[in-house]
This record gives sequence, C-alpha cells and structure tokens, in this order.
Amino acid sequence: MVCIFLLKGFESQFQYVQKLLVLESNNLLSPHTIQAEKEMSSLWRKFASPKEVFWIFGSLKRDTEQEIIAFYATDYKQVTFPLKLGRAFSKKDSGEAIVGLEIQTYKRNNKEYFDYGNVRYPVIGKLGITEDSPLKNTVLLNNSALLNQPDIPLIFDGPHISELHWLKGHPLENKGVERWFDITFLSDWVRYMTWLVILCASVLAIHYYLVITKEDRETCMEIGVSKRTILRRDLCRIAVVSFFISAVVIWATMNHELFFEFVASSVIIYIIFSTAYLFLFWRNVGEVKPHNVSQR
Repeated sequence: MVCIFLLKGFESQFQYVQKLLVLESNNLLSPHTIQAEKEMSSLWRKFASPKEVFWIFGSLKRDTEQEIIAFYATDYKQVTFPLKLGRAFSKKDSGEAIVGLEIQTYKRNNKEYFDYGNVRYPVIGKLGITEDSPLKNTVLLNNSALLNQPDIPLIFDGPHISELHWLKGHPLENKGVERWFDITFLSDWVRYMTWLVILCASVLAIHYYLVITKEDRETCMEIGVSKRTILRRDLCRIAVVSFFISAVVIWATMNHELFFEFVASSVIIYIIFSTAYLFLFWRNVGEVKPHNVSQR
C-alpha cells in the first residue's frame, strides 16, 4: 500500500514539473492562450464576470536586457509559476515583483526591491527552474493598473480561456517545448498508466490482505460474528491505514501546490481498495459458512 501511494505521489510531482517546464519554455504561457485585440485593453474589466477564472499578461517593455510584464489574475490560487526561489503572488494588485535570476535588484533593510515607473516593488520570488532559464531576464509586476495603457498588448490565459465569449482575439501558436516534444500527450500517457498500475496493484494488495487474515475471519465467524461486522471492521482498517500512509507521503514528498490534488487522489485510491475488498470478500470469503458453536 505504501508503494501505491508513493507511486501516485511521484506521478503528481512528475506532472507538476512537466507543467513548469512548458511554462518556462513558453514565457509563462500555457499552450492555450489568446492574444487579445487592442480594444480589449479598455473593455475586459467591463465584460469579465467575477466567477470567470483567467489571468492576463501585459508586455510593458521587451528588449535584449529584460522583459517587464504586468500581471493580473482573478484567482491567484490557480496560477502556477516556475520558481527557483521564493513564492508566487497570493492576492490582487499586491504591488510585488517576481524577477529572473539575472535581473538587477537592490536591497534595503534586508529586503529586495525592483523599481519600475518610479514605483518600488518588493521582490518575493525568482523565476526559472533550469540552469540557463529563458526567464532569467523576465520581470513580473503584480499591478493591474499597468494594464490600462491602450498600447500594451494583452495575452489572456487560464484553464478555460476558450469559454470567455466576450474575449476577442486569436490563439497563439507558439507552444515552447511542445513544438518538439508532445509533453501533453506523454503526461496523459504516464497518468493513465499510473492509474492502471494502481488499480492492478490495489487488487493484489487486497487479495494478499484477505489471504493473511483468512484465519482471523474464520475464527470470528465461528464464534458468531456476522459477515457484515467483519466487513465493516476491515473497511475501517483499510481506511485508517490509507489515511496514515497518505498523510506520511504528503508530509514527505508533497508541496502545497499539489496538496488538494493528492488528497483527491488518495480518496480515489481508497475507493479502489474498498471496491476490490468488497468484490473479493463476497466472492471468495463470503461463501464460507460459519460453524455452529453449540453443535460442537
């Protein structure tokens, strides 16, 4: 059981790293982004619904030395950045900056800052997860007021960006590393194979559990314990063990970005365990008839 949860934990980490590599190779953009038309710079606030999830990149400056990008998101919990150090933005218009590793900053009172447009931005993170990151000269400024300038090209991104019917623009074709390697296909293949292995291994683990506890169950039935009672007891045991192992794996290997995803996966794994146990119990063990103690 430990290996099953560890396998899912490592697979989640793999998927997370692949996602970061795609973002890093594509200048923080996912493979599904929309270059907005110029008129959207003054209309997106009017049309956007509070329930819609999207984020915006506005290119303020771009040359050989640095690229400065204004950023805004409706839900910062769903935004992922490839960070070497520090943390991501956590709220709207925080006036903070995330910079590449080669961006010149300065320190005051043991805090790091970056200046743009006579405004001081505290630096909270460093972009780039590879050695020679393409984001080494990139600056992200969490200030949506910078997006109001009409001459700034806006790029919209998000999990369901195509569902923003008010958004006018065209999809970007640049997919970074996805041009050479179909990482999305490979990631999906790894995910499906992982769940197949988990399914098969879970059935084998439950079968092994039933084998080593066979004598205990037969003894319980001989003294009059009902099959339903034994069933509930074993399901509780599986639940406790699953919860304990998943908690250890989360503590040892997970980061906060993957916490809820792994919790959901742990619940699914427990459902697989329970279903396999119910099937094997009633098919192979449930037919065992308890002896009547009074007839002995």
